[in-house]
Amino acid sequence: MVKEKINTVLFDMDGLMFDTERIYVDTWKKIGELYHISIGDEFLLPSRGMIRADSQRLFESLYDLKSPYDELIEIRQTMIKDRLKQGFECKQGLYELLKYLQDNQYHIVLATSTPKERAMWMLEQVGVKDYFHNYVFGDMVKKGKPEPDIFIKAAESVAKRPEQCLVLEDSFNGVRAGKRAGCHVIMIPDLVQPTKEIEDIYDDKLEHLGQVISWLELHNK
Repeated sequence: MVKEKINTVLFDMDGLMFDTERIYVDTWKKIGELYHISIGDEFLLPSRGMIRADSQRLFESLYDLKSPYDELIEIRQTMIKDRLKQGFECKQGLYELLKYLQDNQYHIVLATSTPKERAMWMLEQVGVKDYFHNYVFGDMVKKGKPEPDIFIKAAESVAKRPEQCLVLEDSFNGVRAGKRAGCHVIMIPDLVQPTKEIEDIYDDKLEHLGQVISWLELHNK
C-alpha cells in the first residue's frame, strides 16, 4: 500500500501557536480568589483544549458555585482581553513553518476551541491570519475536544480526508481528538509533558513548530 502524502496541516492555537496558556491559568486562579474557590489541576489540566460548554460542565461538577457561571466567565474574559492587549508571544518556529507550508502549497486550517472573536483578533495582532485557508472555532461544533468533530470539520472545510491531514497540538484533549478524527498527530508540549497514554496516541513529539518542516519532508518523501 502506497503511503498517502500529507497536504493539509490543522493548527491548534493557544499553547501551540501562542504562549497564552499561562495567561489562561493565571486568570482562572484570579477568578478562584475572587469567588473563594480553590481552582487547581483537577480542573486546569483536563479542561485544556475544551470548548466552553464542556469546561462549564466540568467546573460545575467540581466546585460549589454561589454565583452564575456566566457571570464568572464574563469577568474572566475581560481579564484575558486586558492581559492579551498588553502583548503575547508567538511560539518558536511559527512564522517559519507557516511560510514553508504556504510556499509548498499545503492547505492550512485553524482548529481551535477558542471563540471566533478572540481567535481572529489574536491572529490579526501577530500578522498570521492570511496564511490560513479556513478556520474552525470552538463555537462552531457541538462536541469539543477530545471528540474529533473540530478536526473532521476542519478537514472538510478544505475538502480533504483526515488521512491527508496533520494535526499540531499541545494539549492531551487535542491529541485525542486528532487521532479520533483519523489524522496524523504531532504533539508539541507546552505546560505539560505527555503521559504514557498520550505517547501511545500521537505519531511524534517535537520540541517546537520549526521542526515540523523536516518531519513533513521525511514523511512525504
